[in-house]
Amino acid sequence: MWFNSGWFHRAKRCGYLCGAVALLALPARVHAEDAAAAAQVLFEQGRDLLRAGKAAAACPLLEESQRLDPANGTLLALAMCHEAEGKLASAWAEFARVAHLAKRDGQTSRENWATERAAALRPRLSMLEVRIAPEVRQLPGVSVARNGVFLQPSSWDLPVPVDGGEHRITVTAEGYLDWQRVVTIASEGARHIVLVDQLQKADTVTVSAEPVAPPTPLTTATNPKDASTDGSWTTLQWAGVTMAGAGIASWLGGAAVMYAALNTYAEGDRCTGACRIDKQHDARRLGNWATGLGIGGAALVLAGGGLWLWGGDSSDSPATGLGLDVRQTGAQLAVMGVF
Repeated sequence: MWFNSGWFHRAKRCGYLCGAVALLALPARVHAEDAAAAAQVLFEQGRDLLRAGKAAAACPLLEESQRLDPANGTLLALAMCHEAEGKLASAWAEFARVAHLAKRDGQTSRENWATERAAALRPRLSMLEVRIAPEVRQLPGVSVARNGVFLQPSSWDLPVPVDGGEHRITVTAEGYLDWQRVVTIASEGARHIVLVDQLQKADTVTVSAEPVAPPTPLTTATNPKDASTDGSWTTLQWAGVTMAGAGIASWLGGAAVMYAALNTYAEGDRCTGACRIDKQHDARRLGNWATGLGIGGAALVLAGGGLWLWGGDSSDSPATGLGLDVRQTGAQLAVMGVF
């Protein structure tokens, strides 16, 4: 029997190589199967939550399912979820993508339905335009990003659909400080323009020194007082003013009572007998009240005036002091006092 040993060795080596390739491909195949299984579970959970009206909880599950195992059906469910969640720009783009894939695969009914949904969402979209001035465009290494995603220069100065919420615009260039702006866009029908007209050079930033407050004058007073030195009244002065006000009010009250007493006495002169006696008695009683109020009011006014004067200056001589005020511009000698 004829036997070719060279052919046998070549076949043997080929078998070893094919076996090694199969072993290397096995983990990738197992990983793909695990990812597809996880994506299916996530899709079913997200679909059930979407049917229950819980779009906020459903959308992250559908997004992860689409990432693990992209499928047109999952993308369609995600578009419906984003529409229910109010992310109209994302839903519009996903419906348009579903229509494109369905047309490729010959799924006419799905293509038509996704096309209709995208067309219905189009006029409701919120638009954001990042307008870059020509002088900024010419800067070296200039780039524009929205929410951390870089925008192609072809999309600058063009209104693009965005979901509602906050959007951070960042513009960078070599040798210039980063330009940032955060804008809040309504979820439907908004039109917003962000204008970037200039960037600040990094070497032009100057750090201003904090102003140095002048030192507090060193003052020694011969008569320390609790009176205020800023022109406002002290507590004792306020008490004196309050007391004097009460005295004036007492005076006014006494005057009113005295007026009533005089009227009552005059009425007694116009009648006779018991009427006259009663009227005179009432007049004397009111007169006593008026006298008491007058005397009390006078005492309160005098006492309030004394408190006001005493609270402002507790000594016969004004409180004087000698102070040295040292400033950056030189030294100043100041005599301070309360007069």
